[in-house]
Amino acid sequence: MCSRPLRLLAIGESTVAGVGAAHHDEALTGQLARQLARLTGRSVAWVACGLSGASVATARTALLPQVAAEPADLLLVVFGVNDVLEHTRPARYARDLQALIGALRERVGNAPVLIAAAPPMGRFPALPRPLNAYLGARAALLNAATRKLAVGRAAQVAPPASIEPTLFASDGFHPSAAGYAVWAESLAHAALNHQFVA
Repeated sequence: MCSRPLRLLAIGESTVAGVGAAHHDEALTGQLARQLARLTGRSVAWVACGLSGASVATARTALLPQVAAEPADLLLVVFGVNDVLEHTRPARYARDLQALIGALRERVGNAPVLIAAAPPMGRFPALPRPLNAYLGARAALLNAATRKLAVGRAAQVAPPASIEPTLFASDGFHPSAAGYAVWAESLAHAALNHQFVA
C-alpha cells in the first residue's frame, strides 16, 4: 500500500462545481475520490475546480488560473454540455480541449487524464422533444471529435450505460447524489483499467 495520498484534480463545468448535490462530498469529484480510495486502498487528496456555465474555451481564462501549480497524479476534465448549448463546432471543441489539457499539464505535471465524454443529452428529463434529440446528436459529435485525444496517458470515458430519471436532481438536468455515485464508479474503474492509478 502506497502511503502518499493519490492527488486528484478535477476541472470542468457545473458537475464539477457540484450542482445537483447538497455537498461536494456527494458530487462528482468527492464521490470519485471515495471510489478511487476504495479500489486502490490509498487515501485521495482532491481538488474540484468547477464553474457553472463554463465551456472549454472559457475554462482557460476562468478556471485555469485557479489551479495551483502543484503536482497531480490524475486529472479529470469534464466539459461538453455548455459547448453543446453554445453550438461549439466539434473541431474547435477538440482543439480547445487539447489546449486546456496541455496547459493543465504544464501547471501540475504530465498526469494521466480522464476525459469525461459529453453526456447523452437526449435522455435529460428536463429537455423536451425534439430538442433533446438535437442536443443529444450534437453531444455525440463533440465526443467523436475528442476521441482522438484519448491516446497514451489520456482516456475518454463514456457516461454510464444506465442513465435513469431517478439519477437526476430535481431540475432534471444535473445528476443527483445517486447519479454522481454511478458516474464516479464508472470513472474510477476506467482509471484502474487504463492503469492510471494503482
